[in-house]
Amino acid sequence: MLRSLTCSIVLLAGIMLSPVLASAEDAGKAVDPMQLIQDLSKDVGGSKSVSFDAITLSDEVFEGQFIKRVVRRTIGVARPNTLIVKTVSDDGETTLTEFNGERARIFYVGDKEYSDVEFKGDVDAFIDFADSKGFSRTAILDLLVSNLDEQASEAIVDSVLIEDYIDPDMPDAAVFNVLFRGAAVTWQIWLNDGEERVLPTRMVVKYLRDIGQPEHATQFSNWKFDFPAEGLAASFGVPADLSNWKKVEFTMPGNG
Repeated sequence: MLRSLTCSIVLLAGIMLSPVLASAEDAGKAVDPMQLIQDLSKDVGGSKSVSFDAITLSDEVFEGQFIKRVVRRTIGVARPNTLIVKTVSDDGETTLTEFNGERARIFYVGDKEYSDVEFKGDVDAFIDFADSKGFSRTAILDLLVSNLDEQASEAIVDSVLIEDYIDPDMPDAAVFNVLFRGAAVTWQIWLNDGEERVLPTRMVVKYLRDIGQPEHATQFSNWKFDFPAEGLAASFGVPADLSNWKKVEFTMPGNG
């Protein structure tokens, strides 16, 4: 997501955005969209451990046309080097990805097969690797990097806070609807400024340079923090015994 914002600037037809602060009446003070990103980076990327659920409605090319696909993910991170993602697609396919600092292991649950991807590093480095290789296939993981605020400040061209927004699901909550624009992406995110943390509730990413300008809309829920790393893999259903699993060669998405 943010790593793709460094290309040439693409203007949005009919929308004029400028790097200004917008007043939020509910908050009683001017709110800087970039400050919200800093808070999000600190509260999520700076947490020792975090997990959440995400449901994404995505555009995907099928026989030369975009179709809508629904993917459910549960993601867990225990820093510095543990990341687990359970992905359930609307075609019934279920995969588990487990990164432990030494390698990523992908389990294709329905086929009882698994692949290994060799990569050593921490969670931040693995997310960067996954993005650069097209391995992650989602912008959600970018929210987990510890330096999200630094990446955002380099990549975002301008931003706007959409005033007078009330979330119908949380009418009494301080929810900020913010639109960011980069060179090739627009990124709209709804942030709930709770008593303890700033957390995303919804996010829409549009890739402007791709044919059709595909969108990916995500709803977040079930945030949890500060849990022990021990037992995290088991809680996601990552198998400890591989004797009944077949090891297969990993193929990057789009390569076969």
